[in-house]
Amino acid sequence: MSQPPIHTPLTQLESADLIRRLVEAELAYSFKHNLIQETAYSSLLKNDRRTLHRVCAQTLEKLYADQLDEYAALLAQHYAEAGNDTKTLTYTLRAGQVAARRYAHLEALMQFDSARAVAQREPCSPEQLLELYTARGRSLEMIGRQNDAVENYMELRTLAHARGDESLELAALLPLATLYATPNIAQDLDKARELNMEALERARAVKNQQAEARVLWNLMLGAYFTGQPQLALEYGEQGIALARALNLREQLAFLLNDISRVYIGNAAPEKGIAALDEARTIFQEFDNLPMLADNLASTADALSTVGQFDAALDLAKQADELAQRIGNSWNRAYSAMISLLVYFQRGEASLALDLAARVEPIAKESGFLIAVVASRIVQATVYGYLGAPERGIQLLQSPFPVPTEAIQLVQAWMTSILAYLYVLNNDLAAARAAVAQAHQEMVGDDLSTLSPAMVALSEAELLLAEKRPAEVLQIIPSLLERMERTGIYIYLADLYYLYGQALYDLEKFDQAEQILNKGRQIGEKLTARPALISILGTLAAIANTRNQMERANALRQEARAYAEYIAAHAPPEFRESFYNTLPVRALLET
Repeated sequence: MSQPPIHTPLTQLESADLIRRLVEAELAYSFKHNLIQETAYSSLLKNDRRTLHRVCAQTLEKLYADQLDEYAALLAQHYAEAGNDTKTLTYTLRAGQVAARRYAHLEALMQFDSARAVAQREPCSPEQLLELYTARGRSLEMIGRQNDAVENYMELRTLAHARGDESLELAALLPLATLYATPNIAQDLDKARELNMEALERARAVKNQQAEARVLWNLMLGAYFTGQPQLALEYGEQGIALARALNLREQLAFLLNDISRVYIGNAAPEKGIAALDEARTIFQEFDNLPMLADNLASTADALSTVGQFDAALDLAKQADELAQRIGNSWNRAYSAMISLLVYFQRGEASLALDLAARVEPIAKESGFLIAVVASRIVQATVYGYLGAPERGIQLLQSPFPVPTEAIQLVQAWMTSILAYLYVLNNDLAAARAAVAQAHQEMVGDDLSTLSPAMVALSEAELLLAEKRPAEVLQIIPSLLERMERTGIYIYLADLYYLYGQALYDLEKFDQAEQILNKGRQIGEKLTARPALISILGTLAAIANTRNQMERANALRQEARAYAEYIAAHAPPEFRESFYNTLPVRALLET
């Protein structure tokens, strides 16, 4: 007797109100209640369940042979229940990669964890191990779990060593060294150097030039973050030459992207921006959206450093929008950090403070610790400028949730701002101690880090407050010349103001006017309103000494307009204290 067609028992079950027909393109049903499904499933013998899962998986593979990415997670589930570890590993890896390409990193991590559990009991190829641990580590990095990523790569290294597989062990060293070399919660520059030198020796021993190019990138990063820009330049250019020779396009993009900071620090900002432009084209070619977001933020960083504020804000916005779309909190924090600096330079305090308050939790989540510190530094600077230096001091003296090594490049910047706040608060002894400490904390003299400019600014503010203007002339002119030659314009107008003010205090009015007019020209180009208020105020004072009252009034009127703009773009609670700051009060009382 022939078996009844499948639709007959399905119709009977539907009539019994146990299942219901779904509105789908293909015939599909669901159980009316989960308990019914669980009861039916548990009533099957274990072998029968395995057989049914295997049949389902094989049927899906056959029906959707050209759509396996779409069904990878379901196939992994069926093969896992069928007890087929080989197929389970294949499809969990595939499902994880599919989720990672959609930037669903928590989902990807769940699949990779399942694959890892299978790999611990099922012999698998070196290629599968490398794919699993590399992809799993990347997902952990993308959600800010850098310490877990370190453990992931170390586990791969241990497995490779146990197998006696030197190529696999070298492959495990590379992302581990990258993590140690870059600013995140797991950063350890000594370990980065140690692992990179080991990896370089291994790569050259087996003539693996692709790995060598990756190591040179890592070495460049480590040298840059330890304040050795010349060494970083040597490693970076070696890596770029090797990547070009081997046509390693994506590795070339990583090298170009990060050597941009090195070029800027070595007085070649135009080369840095050109490197970023080339890297962006390659990241677009590979559809590498996380690195495209990083490139946009890095380009915004470079443009803000050379004073192209409008373009910098536009690219920072693009970077944030892309990073938000793909769930990349690292680049959201990075792009926000750049915007913060520009907003303050323009005197847009509310925008700076609002963004600073939002960026810290994002930066903590991603492990981008420099952005945590930078957001507080900018907040504290804004508080000081708006007439509340004690609030800024309190913020910078509160505990930071970051290890010191992770913020080496900005430590001197932070301490110099603390010195500036002490000057504003008329605590000159504390300011003097902070300036001395900032000099000790300087990691090299790379202008792209802002620390050299900020330490000089704070020291000059202190010297002027102590009535020692002649000493300002010993520290500012050479730095100004170097910054202009390098093309670094951020904070340049502020330095010109301090130089001009020192000359004014020494009654060298002609020289002071000449220097202040240079600062004014730069400040107007950048729309650096806080610097312009000070510059115009001192120019007005010079006009007074010459009895040029009409000119003095015109200069003060222009300065007042900038002050009114800043007041209008500051939180209401700070407007009174801002009007009571010394330079603004002098404008209003004259």
